[in-house]
Amino acid sequence: MVWTDNGLDERGMPMRVRTLAVILALPGMLTWGQSALAEPYYLDFFPAAPFIDTVDVYAYSAVEMDVILAELEALYAPFPDIAFTLTEPTLPHSPVRFNTTAIGTSTGVDFRNVASIDVASVNALKGLSFAGIGSPTPAEVVKASVNLAAHEVGHLEGLRHHDAFTPIGFGMSSPGLAADYTPIYPGPTGAFLSGTDVQSLTLSFGGFTAAALTGDLLVGQRSAVKLAMNGDMNFFTESALSGPHSTFATAAPLPMKTIVVPNVTLPGDPWFGLDIFADVIAVAGDIETDTITGAPESDYYKFSAPVGGIAQIEVLSEVIESRLTETDVVVAVFDEADLGTPIYYGDVLNEDEKETTDALILDLLIPGAGTYIVEVFTEAGPSALGDYELFVSVVWGVPPIPAPAGVGLGLLGLGALGARRRRR
Repeated sequence: MVWTDNGLDERGMPMRVRTLAVILALPGMLTWGQSALAEPYYLDFFPAAPFIDTVDVYAYSAVEMDVILAELEALYAPFPDIAFTLTEPTLPHSPVRFNTTAIGTSTGVDFRNVASIDVASVNALKGLSFAGIGSPTPAEVVKASVNLAAHEVGHLEGLRHHDAFTPIGFGMSSPGLAADYTPIYPGPTGAFLSGTDVQSLTLSFGGFTAAALTGDLLVGQRSAVKLAMNGDMNFFTESALSGPHSTFATAAPLPMKTIVVPNVTLPGDPWFGLDIFADVIAVAGDIETDTITGAPESDYYKFSAPVGGIAQIEVLSEVIESRLTETDVVVAVFDEADLGTPIYYGDVLNEDEKETTDALILDLLIPGAGTYIVEVFTEAGPSALGDYELFVSVVWGVPPIPAPAGVGLGLLGLGALGARRRRR
């Protein structure tokens, strides 16, 4: 029995045919909008060899298949570009295979949802056995099938395991996870609803349990931001933003786009009942050799954000290595009014998140009106040069979310919390 996640490779696949509209809005800017005519995910309960397992095969009834279809549709209902079907489409499509040889796997984290054909594979019987349920009831098999499929489809839509951290603004779900980041994540660790999100269903974050596998999980609010952006994309290539931007003074302005984010929270979440918005952007960039120093360059970007907004900044390279030249990225954030003082922790914001060498800033509270500078650079070494994609989102609600009691968002205010030097 093997647990795998994101084990296959989408290398060489063409651009997504499900993305039917590509609109040139500005030079170098692509606004991606998946049409309502997008091909749905095909739920294939009895795939052909070699995909089907030879031992752990559950005989889904027609009623059970209908229930699984209905529950997946309900989970992703706030995102109209995501659809499911029991009838195999005639056009190229993305199958979700059940009864496969792995508990859960997918062709990768498809950030921005650009691959033409994605594949997800799940096996509820294997998952239940791994979680300690050796003789599951039919209801447990159905629920596990829904949750595993929803988890892997999330990856195909660009979701990461850390997108399970809920509520937004409460950081991570435990202090133990904070120690797995480099440097140690110093922000809040009170994300008490993280176990309700389907992306929490993973060994690496300790969420793959019998209770979670057979429970009523949801597509959470942090995940909703990325899914909403997929349907209302704001994407630029680095070269389209401005001229050279390898210094603080020449930082490229990020044209953030405000999108409406469906509120998928439940009672008890401080965001419940609010109108939720996010200022978002995705940028495809690369680290090249600085023509003056001969060392790998830094790329600088800047953005403005509403006071009290909560930022998530990711730099992806390893996790999407199938479509670019991977590099070991690092990210730091500065207040433009005080360029000598990072507003998060230490001199390096984040070198490595928990699962890859990619970089993540989680739940950065925007402390005041102003402009903030993002620096993207790379670790020295053989992999110094390469490509990345930058994701910036600033989430805010109407009315504003109150400061979480006892969580300590003050850790994310102005002022360096360390004197760590960059390894350049």
